[in-house]
Amino acid sequence: MVAPTNVGPLFRVPPTGGEAVAVTRLEAGQSHRFPQFQPDGRHFIYTVFGGPAQGVYASSLDGGLSKRFANADAPVVLSPSGFLFFLRQTSLFAQAFDFKRQELSGNPFPVAEQAAFDAGSFASGFSVTSGIVAYRTGSGGGAQQLTWLDRSGKNVGVIGGPDIANLRDVDLSPDGKRVAVSRAVDGNQDVWFIDTARGVPTRFTFDAAIDGWSV
Repeated sequence: MVAPTNVGPLFRVPPTGGEAVAVTRLEAGQSHRFPQFQPDGRHFIYTVFGGPAQGVYASSLDGGLSKRFANADAPVVLSPSGFLFFLRQTSLFAQAFDFKRQELSGNPFPVAEQAAFDAGSFASGFSVTSGIVAYRTGSGGGAQQLTWLDRSGKNVGVIGGPDIANLRDVDLSPDGKRVAVSRAVDGNQDVWFIDTARGVPTRFTFDAAIDGWSV
């Protein structure tokens, strides 16, 4: 699943390559971004920007109708355990998501304060997997620190030291052993892997942006 442009629909691409086929239907003034698969590998969520129908939607590769289930003006993250994470100003919230009904349930609750949102790259600044949240604080321009949180939102550790390389697009690997981030080094914004145990960053690409882990 890819979003090849900032002003188009989402496309499905076969694992072996081939023709890309649109899986969402674009309306005037819209942009479909940030697709995330649900655990069944068929359903996914994505964010619509622009127009009166802006928000978060659920759909499927089977071509079913898209269903709007939340307001959003920034990227969101859906965890495999069934929680939608989103920012309200500088506070990170979570709300239960019902995979069967494809809708939110219960009330949102706060997870962390002073979480960052990078308006320049439109990156969420946080990642969620296996009951763990990784996020950065501040609004950019200074040193940033990747931080571990437990389920209650308590700080339980950090990954590496403060980083001044303009961290963006933080994405924790499914096994929790590495973090993929976009870092600006020597004027180039590239993808780096950071070992969560040792905190050591390793350059992975040149002149590229991360779209997410695949399992």
